[in-house]
Amino acid sequence: MVVPLATMEASEYPAWMLMKRLRPASRERAALLVRQGREEVVPELVSEIGLFSVHIDGQPAVGDGGYAGYLVRSKPAKVTEGGVHSGMGVLDSLVFR
Repeated sequence: MVVPLATMEASEYPAWMLMKRLRPASRERAALLVRQGREEVVPELVSEIGLFSVHIDGQPAVGDGGYAGYLVRSKPAKVTEGGVHSGMGVLDSLVFR
């Protein structure tokens, strides 16, 4: 659901999250996905990282700022629907070079 900020009261802001769509650079080579034991070569794969936090009564429940972990999911760039749960995406991992 998209709700314009101009239609909200300032007291409602904490219940919502602002997101900005990033336009990632293309990968240098195709990616290999494995779903249901089958491999699929995907020429254009995009990934998203989600950061999770835990708060209880508005206060961080764990660590610094409530940070509790992350999830990376990837899917073909041409797919606009769903993700892992719908079968269109896969769980992924980070690699630092």
